[in-house]
Amino acid sequence: MDAIAWAIIDAHVPPVRPLGYKSSRPANFAELSKAVEAFRSDYPEDLDPLPGTWPAFEHAWSNFLHEFFYWRLADFFAVPPPETLGLERGALLAGAAEYLCRRYDLDLPDWIDDPQYVLPEIYDFWGDITPEVRAMRFRRVQRSSPEFLKRNVVFEARNLIVL
Repeated sequence: MDAIAWAIIDAHVPPVRPLGYKSSRPANFAELSKAVEAFRSDYPEDLDPLPGTWPAFEHAWSNFLHEFFYWRLADFFAVPPPETLGLERGALLAGAAEYLCRRYDLDLPDWIDDPQYVLPEIYDFWGDITPEVRAMRFRRVQRSSPEFLKRNVVFEARNLIVL
C-alpha cells in the first residue's frame, strides 16, 4: 500500500508557485511552529483524547505536508525548526527535511547536519502509547528510514504520506 501511495504522490507534477503566493497552510518550519501555537490556543493540550500525542503539532504538520507535496520546493526547509518545537520534533523535522529533499532531488539545507538535531538516545514517537505498541518497537526501528535513525528517531517514512 505504501508503494501505491508514494506513486500517487510522486506522480503529481508541481505547478510553478506564483510570485508572492501565500497559503493559509504552513510553508516552512517557522510557520509550522506558529500554526502549532495557534492550534494550542484554540484546543488546549488538556483536552487531548490520546495522552502522549501532540494534536496541535500533528494538525499543523499535516497541513505543512499537504502544502509541501503540492509545491515540492526546497524553500520549505530553508528555515530550521524553532527551538519552541522541542528537541524531539526538531530531530524529526530534520529527518523529514533530509528524506523529502533526497526523494525529490531538492537541495539539502545546511542546518540538517547540526548536532542539535541528533537526540542523545533513541526516541520512538509511538512507544509510550500502550504496552502493545511499545512491544513492536523493534519492527518500527527496522522500518525507519536512515534519515531518521541517524538522528535517533524511530519514524517510518510512511508516516509522511498524506493524500
